Amino acid sequence: MICVLALASLYLSHHKAFVASLARTSAPAKAEWPKRSVLAAQNNPAPAPTNTVSPTNSTVEEAEGTIAAFDDFARWTKQSINLSASVVEGERLAWKRREAMLELIQTDPGKALALTVPFAWRQTFPMKITRFFEEQVDGRGDFNVAVPTDFEHGQSAVLRSVQIGTSRYQAFVYGRRLAQGCQKAIPLHGIALEGKLALHADPLRVLAPEEAASLAKQLKRPLDPICGVSGQPVTSRNQSVFAEGGGGLLCFCSTDYYDLVSRQWALAESGAGAFGGSGDAGVGGSISDSWTHGPKSLLYMRVNFPDELTEPISETDAYSAMNAVDAYYVQNSYNLTSLDPTVAPLVTRGRMRQ
Repeated sequence: MICVLALASLYLSHHKAFVASLARTSAPAKAEWPKRSVLAAQNNPAPAPTNTVSPTNSTVEEAEGTIAAFDDFARWTKQSINLSASVVEGERLAWKRREAMLELIQTDPGKALALTVPFAWRQTFPMKITRFFEEQVDGRGDFNVAVPTDFEHGQSAVLRSVQIGTSRYQAFVYGRRLAQGCQKAIPLHGIALEGKLALHADPLRVLAPEEAASLAKQLKRPLDPICGVSGQPVTSRNQSVFAEGGGGLLCFCSTDYYDLVSRQWALAESGAGAFGGSGDAGVGGSISDSWTHGPKSLLYMRVNFPDELTEPISETDAYSAMNAVDAYYVQNSYNLTSLDPTVAPLVTRGRMRQ
């Protein structure tokens, strides 16, 4: 249910920015980016723009100027590969690209996501260049929606924010998230600059193999060789897909299985048919998943008897066993459920075993 705040003063404070965001539009991108794989193109198509206002001459010129900044930096990266580019010039173009990206995040978040820097660029270029890049944001967090209303003039605006851990962002959305209400602890990802976040419509994000390997290293776990859906090796169909979801790493053996899980997660957020939930049409309601989702506390009790005082299992071995069980639940729930075990001290019962 959308959180409604009937605060005229809040509306007036955001009114100018709200109207300005509706007045802008953007032209098709011309930048020559590194070729994306067919897989990435299939699963992450460039989303439709959120603006519906017909462009004026001034807004078209602004849009062309914005895209030119991406074109110019893309040309510089090609020169850099050939060792014929100036780092100072690269800094200047990266800064102009950053300013253009900041504008695009607020006016056309779908296009901003389509033009985000590839993972390889973040690894290749020096800090003098990458410090101007947008931040990649991934994790499980809260999606909040507020509608300040000016009842006197009959006007209202929709304000969205995202909270992931201690970080809070002003969110700009497109697609299904335009109709999404407040949600708690859902998978979120996007790109951010200066506290403004272009939020992706999908709950999962496809990763390039090198980014998947990097994330696995951060999580201190190897890339799973088994598909989380079919149970077959991820290479069995020559369509290996690695994806990030809520800060976790998922592995699939085909694009079909990736699409299936992505749809299920999106439906689970709205309650529209996934996991037995139901939601309001056009708004989306949260489903009651507190029992099946999130970390679960577990008490592991070790017991012996007066006539058999042998320790059935050591505390270390008990924790090791439960960590393996936790890993099983995390993998098979797609990082939605985990166990937090506590192994109790050894307890001796008051009666004989026999």
